[in-house]
Amino acid sequence: MIGSSILYIVAGTFVMYLLFKFAKNLFYKVLIILLLFCTAIYGLYYFKVGPFIENVAHIDVIRERECFKKNTDITCECIVKLLEKDISSRFNKSEIEKMKDDRSQSAYVFQKSMSAISNQAKECLKNKGQENLWRAFIKSTLQLDNSLVNGIENLIEKGKTNFDEKLNHTQCVKDNIDNKYSR
Repeated sequence: MIGSSILYIVAGTFVMYLLFKFAKNLFYKVLIILLLFCTAIYGLYYFKVGPFIENVAHIDVIRERECFKKNTDITCECIVKLLEKDISSRFNKSEIEKMKDDRSQSAYVFQKSMSAISNQAKECLKNKGQENLWRAFIKSTLQLDNSLVNGIENLIEKGKTNFDEKLNHTQCVKDNIDNKYSR
């Protein structure tokens, strides 16, 4: 696999050299760069390299990661098992197996099933005193940069705090006005 990757890189570099040598116009050079970039991204996707190593939204991958590798029994019981049950009730085994190759379909099915089980999963986690595992599961599945997620959470929390303060202030003003009319 590594030898073929090196061969593709060398061939791609040679093709890029030839294209730049013959492309005189700036527009065509920019177009060629975009075409090469898109081809490289597709190559990563096709050969499952880099961020495209596995279909992270497929139920088999999620079960393997959450129930066996991380060994998080509560997440496995309260989220993964419910997710697996929901997907199995809607698709037969061959359809689920075909989703391994179609990442967009897996992601869409994952999203729909997560919406379908969210209340039940959150209730299960709440009963076990582990509500924070819902957010942790979402973060690990989406594979977002934690600093970005934490930054967004902080912005939301600040916005919520500001909103609560303004709501309390408005409520106090309303109560004062109501008191003036109740006399």
